[in-house]
Amino acid sequence: MTARLLGPGEVAELISARLSRELFAHISRAVGGTTVGGEVEPFTTVKASTGLQRDRDIAGPGGPGFDGWSAWMRAWRSVDLSGIDGVSVTRRSVEISGVDYDAVAVVRVDTVASALEVIARLGGEAPGEAVAALDLAQRLYGVGATVTAGPLRRALGLPDSEASMLLSAVDWLAEHPDLGTWTLRQVPMPGVHSKWLANRAGLLRDLTGRDVTAETRRRPSVIHFTYVDPTYLASAGRRHDAWTAGDVHDPAYLPRTVVVVENRDSRLDFPPHPATIVIEGAGKAVASLLTQVEWTLDADRIVYWGDIDVDGYAILDHLRSTLNAHGVTVDSILMDDVDRHRYAEFGVLHGRDGEPLSASRTPLRQLTPDERQAYAYVGSGGTPEFRRIEQERIPFADVAAALRKLVAEG
Repeated sequence: MTARLLGPGEVAELISARLSRELFAHISRAVGGTTVGGEVEPFTTVKASTGLQRDRDIAGPGGPGFDGWSAWMRAWRSVDLSGIDGVSVTRRSVEISGVDYDAVAVVRVDTVASALEVIARLGGEAPGEAVAALDLAQRLYGVGATVTAGPLRRALGLPDSEASMLLSAVDWLAEHPDLGTWTLRQVPMPGVHSKWLANRAGLLRDLTGRDVTAETRRRPSVIHFTYVDPTYLASAGRRHDAWTAGDVHDPAYLPRTVVVVENRDSRLDFPPHPATIVIEGAGKAVASLLTQVEWTLDADRIVYWGDIDVDGYAILDHLRSTLNAHGVTVDSILMDDVDRHRYAEFGVLHGRDGEPLSASRTPLRQLTPDERQAYAYVGSGGTPEFRRIEQERIPFADVAAALRKLVAEG
């Protein structure tokens, strides 16, 4: 048998490589170790010497030779791994040239923390991410977090300022078991921005088992709307109003026509039209809200006007599906294929963040044939000239004319 000898530097390299490959899978060991049958399951074990029994294992073909053996022994005598928690060194008595030697056989490392210390003492270099991950894992564990690979990896990607907020949030939640008296924006968490809390709710849930979104009190839903009846506007009454869920409120007049738009500017500046109220939508959520507002369901017609894009058609489809269940029909204006051609000059391929707009093949069964044609174009998997025409780009004179035509046709 030929002896295989690994010096301190080589052992350090092997441990470091394992850290690079499996750091997050073994991160629980960094904050206390994982037990199997009552014993600590090691992070890694490295055999520093194998096949070492007699002189010929060293001097034979492929062996390290006596000079190599002597250098290996000197190298291991120069390092000291004693006193490191979670590290043990197994030695084997070997007789070489009639002399008994106590040779290093196996280095066992129980945790990521001990692995970092071993690498340092052996003169190696640990992966920088491992040092940062261990530090953050220990700090999270110290404030009561459940530290597992996925959440730790995400937490490690946060800027330092956010990592500090994360630690504060975990610590604060441990001391406050009941969040039911606050909305999410009202939670009095020192040093933590309320919007940050909302954005990192998923990470906090994975670290603490607490869903701050579900545990806090929801705000009452609000619908903002605008009066556009010419006779009413001539009376100098208020032009803009709001409905709040759970409150008692009647509009200034009962509309015969309710128009739902997506853009705030489109609501605020909507042109005058008799017996009409214009509601600012909130994506698909507006459908369920409208079912709670009696005067919208009692109107002669509900009209939706949104962007000519996949989102606009998805909202229209959902609105129809929801309100049809209440016996209410939903019309649309400026959203069919003729309108797509007419306003093509305003079409765009990119969203507000500069990213390309996505295609969509989701079947929308509540669309009319003309709407479906326009949807097929903007949602095409090919290369359309544009994927969105924003509603606010369309002249209000055209909007007024389209609504008059729809109402006249009954």
